[in-house]
Amino acid sequence: MPQDTVIRSIDIALQNALLITDLNYYILRNHTDYPFVFSDAPVVFYNTYYQNVKNRGVLGMQTPGLQIFYPLNSNTVLMLIDDQIYRGWYKQSLFIDLIERSDVSQLNALQLHHSYQSIYFADVKDKEYIYDLWAAHKNRIIQPELRFVERDGWLVDGKPVDGTLYQMYEPQLNIELNLSFIDCTPISESEYKPRKRSPELVEELENRIKETENKEYNNNSG
Repeated sequence: MPQDTVIRSIDIALQNALLITDLNYYILRNHTDYPFVFSDAPVVFYNTYYQNVKNRGVLGMQTPGLQIFYPLNSNTVLMLIDDQIYRGWYKQSLFIDLIERSDVSQLNALQLHHSYQSIYFADVKDKEYIYDLWAAHKNRIIQPELRFVERDGWLVDGKPVDGTLYQMYEPQLNIELNLSFIDCTPISESEYKPRKRSPELVEELENRIKETENKEYNNNSG
């Protein structure tokens, strides 16, 4: 039944939320005359650290360098970020006061690039700004979608794999962030090595999933 599928998807999402509990959170407060906007897909995953890595997924919930941006209203954005990777004055306080228009416009551009059909804003007086922002980015927007590719010659746990591996991932948005309050030197694709930020969280999730499966099995068997 579709309802069962939806419930299962929600359950998986709630379980997977454990994997981002190691990210630190900050509140971005907008002090410019540009508003924050949000789209029909407002939660944006991004990874400045791996922005040069184009041929594999770098937006996984346990990927080093992960950044998550979620606009709450015209003046506020919630940011989750991997503090082990990034530097910058954002670390000085839970509340980050933005006074640069460019910072606000870059965060708004994330919403444009991640949207499916719609962008929302609170005040009609800001429509010219939104139109201008759209005009500046519309030719570079590639709608987010999963990629399915075949790969040969990969290493798994440092060992070569015989045959073909199939990979499915969502590529990064076609935009390079350069926020004034975050400092980062992106690595080259050749330097990329798969790893988890917090292997202990992955292990904890796997144990929880096993416990849930065992309970479901016992309930069905009984």
